[in-house]
Parts: sequence; C-alpha cells; structure tokens
Amino acid sequence: MRLRSASAPGLAALAVTAICLATCPTVAATESTAAGPAPAEILDLEVLGGSLWQVGDTYISGQPTEATLEALAGRGVKAVICLRSAREMADRKAVPFEERAKARALGLEYVQVGLGPYGSYTPESLAVIREAMERHDGRVLMHCTVGGRASTVWTALRTKYDGLTLEEALAEGREMGLWVDSIEQLLGEKIEYRRTGAPSVPNPGWLVDAEWLRDAIDGRNLRLLDVRPGYAQYFEGHVRNATHLDAHALRGPLNNIPAQFRSHERMAEIFAQANVGPGNRVIVYADGNDILSSSMAVYALEKLGHLNASILDGGLKAAAGADLLTQAFPAAPRKPAEFAVFENPACAATLADVEAALKDGGVRFVDARPREQYDGTSKVWQRNGHIPGAVNVHWKRLTGDADAHTLRSAGQMREIFEQAGVTPDRPVIVYCGTGREASLLYLALTRELRYPDVRLYEGGWTEYSTRADLPVEN
Repeated sequence: MRLRSASAPGLAALAVTAICLATCPTVAATESTAAGPAPAEILDLEVLGGSLWQVGDTYISGQPTEATLEALAGRGVKAVICLRSAREMADRKAVPFEERAKARALGLEYVQVGLGPYGSYTPESLAVIREAMERHDGRVLMHCTVGGRASTVWTALRTKYDGLTLEEALAEGREMGLWVDSIEQLLGEKIEYRRTGAPSVPNPGWLVDAEWLRDAIDGRNLRLLDVRPGYAQYFEGHVRNATHLDAHALRGPLNNIPAQFRSHERMAEIFAQANVGPGNRVIVYADGNDILSSSMAVYALEKLGHLNASILDGGLKAAAGADLLTQAFPAAPRKPAEFAVFENPACAATLADVEAALKDGGVRFVDARPREQYDGTSKVWQRNGHIPGAVNVHWKRLTGDADAHTLRSAGQMREIFEQAGVTPDRPVIVYCGTGREASLLYLALTRELRYPDVRLYEGGWTEYSTRADLPVEN
C-alpha cells in the first residue's frame, strides 16, 4: 500500500498510532537505555493556555506569547514546531499575533504540522517532526493550544525513536499535558496500556492508492470527488460513492481577469453542495491526463483550511483496475453539509507579494508552464516570457511517463527541483498561467518534499502579463 506524508495542512487519529487503550494486565516495563532528563515545568515564561515544560534542550507548551518566543530564542531555541492548524492560528482572539512572522523575525525556523482540526495524525507527520528536531539538535519549541497534543507527540517520539518502553514514554507524557489522568479520573480506575504489535490504519497522506481506497471506500467520513470537467464521462462510469464536481467550477472571472479562484465563500458553498464538510476525509481524482484538476481541487480545499484531502494516485485508471467503478449515483445526504468560510493565509501569493519579492530578492520563482511559454517563443499571452529570475519546472516532469495521474518518487522530484536551483532554504513562489499547473508543484513541494515556505501565485502569467510596468524576461 502506498501512502505519502500528510500535512498541513492538518489530522484525525491519535499520533501515538501504536497505542491500544485497554484494561488489560500490566505489561512489565523493561529498563530503558534511552532515559533522559525528566520534564520540568517552566514558571517564569507565559503561555496563553496550559503550561510550558522543558525536557533537555526541548520546550513543550501550549500557545506561547510573543515575549515567550523572544525569551526562548535567547535561551538557544532554533525552531518552532507548531502543531496547531492554520485555522486555529488565524483566530486572533486565541492567537493575537502572527506567529510565523514573529518566529522568522527572531531567526527561527518555523515548521507547521497541523495536528488537530482538519489535519491528520500519521507516522509520516511524526517523522516530519522528528526530522525538524534533529536538524536543530533538539533545540526547539513544540507547541499546541494547551500542551496536550504536544506532549502526546513527545510520548510518541520517545516510543518510536528513542527506545523507551511505552510505559516509560507515557510516564514522561503524564508529567506534562498528556490527557490520560482525566480519563482515569472520569472512570475511577487506573488505565493501563499495551502495544499490540498490529499496525494501525492512520489517515493516508496526500497520495493514496487504489488498494487503500478499496478498503476505505465505504467509510462514513470519506468523501470522494470526481473532478473531471466533463460530466458525461461521470455518467459513463465513476468511482463508487463519488460525487461529480467540475474543478473548473472553482474558478471564474475576477476584475475581468479570467480563470481566477472564486471567493472563499463561493468555494465553501461549492464544496458543501458536493457534501463535503470540514471534518471529512476527501479523496479527489480525475482521468489519466488530468491530474491538474485533482491538484487544483486539493489546493482549493487547502485555501479553505481543509488539509485532510488526498489525490488518488493513478486516478480513474487505478480505480478501474481495483474494480471500483459504477454508474450509480451516491445516496443523497441526510442533511446538507456545512463548510465554514475560512482563508488559509499561508498558501497563496498575490500580485503585490510578487512585486515585493521582485524588489527585495531572495525568493525563488518557479514557472510550471511548458518551456516554450516560459521562453516566450509561444505567443499565448499579451506579453510573453517569464518573471525575471524564475526557473522552469514544467509540471509534466513530475508525473509518470505512462500515466500523467501518477507521480514520480520523492527522490526523483527532489532531484528535479534541486537541479533547477529550487532548494528548501529559500522562500518559493510557484506560478503558471492561471494557477492550475502550479498547484501540482505546490503540493509536491509542500506535502511530499516538505519545503517550509512555498506559496502559489494564483493570478499567474494571465494577470502578470497585463501589467505593462512589470519586467518580463525571455
């Protein structure tokens, strides 16, 4: 089964995926060789909720204040690992400052692994956190809202990577915000834990295969979207339980510029009409030549703060091979879905952002269009060429030779980007003609390769080329 890493985005089952809750006989703890310093509560620094603990060089907390970030930077912290979703972080009543910008102003790496609402807890997300901690020799702040998620992740990290028995790791977690004692208090009895050795079934990452879908297709929380432009193709055959949603319905004219993403209110309405709510796991597919409709739909969901969405690797062809096609429509929902309007501030770049990046330098622009459009030899636009300094990574270079709805391996994609000079140490803005082609690059860079600072310029060359005062290179 092929599962790829999950985001942001954003995350539904417990990160400690090897834990089975049971009232079973106590499993004897073995002496650990990886014991370290015990968690110590830090009382001289403020957090907005919960508490702050220190374990060696690592700090674990609820939501920090700006002053706490400044103090921790002074104490040697090199990175902030935020376990809250973009939706949570955008709530200015709960988080009254822009944490990402503050961290960067302090010279800290900022890593957001949105564990919580509309995100997913997977072994892959745990690995991303571990990698970030290793990059900085453990000198990180890992936080959530009040410390519960952060200490749960700490427990999982210690169990999976540091050789602690589950009992030992849970003991450390209990010293912090792990929400075990509250369960015991409610039940009035001690709860003991055991590892079953059987693999759990975590939420998949941003790519799922047909084998996984065959097993999960009738899940109550699953929503399948057939995003092919032609509804007649949907009538001829589609994946069982899939609703048809033409991906192009997500875009329209804006200020007389064609093919721009619709307002967040309108897109939320469109997804709700397709029976998608924020709590659903969404699987998107198109046919073999149209992975861009799939990537554009997943990107649109991310714009709305919904990170719990995946592309079916291989698309319709893979589903047909797994005998998942039908002509029957899914049953009508019992009640209309609701999709609250939200704007994820981290994924999109505006024309003003592009102008600022051109002036300041330091941003790597990546053009996803075919080479002849990038070079300006194909006369498609009002002005032809590319943004000065941009490199060309045509989106088709990321897809399989035999089927354009499959992607190359992470290693192959990393090599393609790095050979073009696209590295994770620089901010990246991807663009194409209208944002559709670039959506695939955006997902590959953020979800597969985990580049920390990537945005998609949605207006693309359609908008940029209309501005005669902006420079063009060819």
